[in-house]
Amino acid sequence: MKLIISIATSLIIAFPAIAGPGHGHSHGPQRIAKCKTTICTKKEITDAVTSRVIPSFISKKKLAESWATAEVKKVEQKKFKGNLEWRLQFYNKEEADSKKNLFVFVTTKGFLSGINHTGK
Repeated sequence: MKLIISIATSLIIAFPAIAGPGHGHSHGPQRIAKCKTTICTKKEITDAVTSRVIPSFISKKKLAESWATAEVKKVEQKKFKGNLEWRLQFYNKEEADSKKNLFVFVTTKGFLSGINHTGK
């Protein structure tokens, strides 16, 4: 009986360390840009995405290595569900036709809000 209680106690204590941040799932919005004002500039967002987001997704094997040299095709602000966001479009000629374009969405305050190949 003492063994069972000891094992149960160990698991309860160890569980938060196992399920904590950095284990492949998000714990809320991730700030990717530190901006000089409350609204991030086009340059601040572009620099953050190219230096932090793309390399992070490559290192996690969510994007191919070829995305490291992908061309920034367009950076614009668009409204999504009533909120203004930055949408960055990258082009990678080495990918299959349906995956040549990659879109990264960032709030105007510098939080990553999505990444996909559709732009929506």
